[in-house]
Amino acid sequence: MAENWQTLAEDNYRATLLLRDRHCRSAVGRAYFAAYSRVAAMLAASGVQMPIGREGPSHARLPVLLETHLTQLGKRRWTAAGLVRKLYSMRLMADYQPSVVVSEGDVRNTLNMMMRAFHLLQEEP
Repeated sequence: MAENWQTLAEDNYRATLLLRDRHCRSAVGRAYFAAYSRVAAMLAASGVQMPIGREGPSHARLPVLLETHLTQLGKRRWTAAGLVRKLYSMRLMADYQPSVVVSEGDVRNTLNMMMRAFHLLQEEP
């Protein structure tokens, strides 16, 4: 079955299960990808064209695209973009800095940011 960005967002939102099983680094990565996928779904629904050869936006440009194109969110888009930036930073640390400890507290913080981002990214407040 073909999937879309929204189904990926919903799947990755289940990152809380990874914390339960103490897969801290994976939970951080999935929390970021849940937010990434949710924003990508909204951008696609808004008609934003993705880069040639890609189905989704670049990670670095995602917050800027959110701020620029998802104006229906009003001022919430600025806060959501800030959360996406923090989530991406946490994901990079979890994936590429094995010497840095990723604690359960870090994961809880990341999951809270993910849930807050999802709340802010609702079409209607």
